[in-house]
Amino acid sequence: ECMLCEGGGSVAPFIIVGLLGVSAVAALTISVNRSALMQTDASMMLIIIVGLMITSLQVVNIYIQMEIQWFDPLTSVFEAMSIVSFDLKVVKGGCIFGSGVVSNFIARQCIGPGCLPIIWLALQGRRMKLPHSTMVGPMFLNAMGTIYQGLFIAMVLSAFGPLVCYNHPEDSGSSMVSRPEILCSFEGDHMFLVVAGVISLCIVPIPFLALTGVAIHQYPQKISQINSKTSVGWLHAFRFVFFRFKP
Repeated sequence: ECMLCEGGGSVAPFIIVGLLGVSAVAALTISVNRSALMQTDASMMLIIIVGLMITSLQVVNIYIQMEIQWFDPLTSVFEAMSIVSFDLKVVKGGCIFGSGVVSNFIARQCIGPGCLPIIWLALQGRRMKLPHSTMVGPMFLNAMGTIYQGLFIAMVLSAFGPLVCYNHPEDSGSSMVSRPEILCSFEGDHMFLVVAGVISLCIVPIPFLALTGVAIHQYPQKISQINSKTSVGWLHAFRFVFFRFKP
């Protein structure tokens, strides 16, 4: 259903959600980089529970990609939760980026990398308040890993969107599940979306997986050199992987 973008109310949902998202990223950046000695079990448990909740909502959104005809109230529930998978239609993103499929897809792919400047600014503000803080690099990596860990499913689903298609009756072609007006022909706009999705995978999800794998491989060596300043910084950088668990 098409709706006119008239007045400030048309972009208000996007602005509100955007401000909430920026605030959440900044707050999470400060929270996950608190001293491990000052971080209580309750605060750590809260962060883990929120992360699990976001992951669960993203898993539920996988069902939207299936070739199933959903009915109310499930349809309304899925539409409301699709914001977790970067669906900008829920917040009237078309009033900002236009109704074009390509522009909206590019905007979705920029959400993950767009968190990095917010993390950097939050850490710079923390550094101004606490000048003695010297581990900006490890803190940046820890906050980035925590956020990407929570948004990983959404980023992968969004990048693979152009490849998730459904068949037309009588073998007359196929269309994208998320945008039925785009034919899965690997031509024109569809080819552009596929290329953009592959680039998006190569920018965030694949490097994130590789970085986490390398960290797990190096962990025994670093933990054996715990008195080294380099190892302390390394362990802080990968708190999002190892400090969630206690022996």
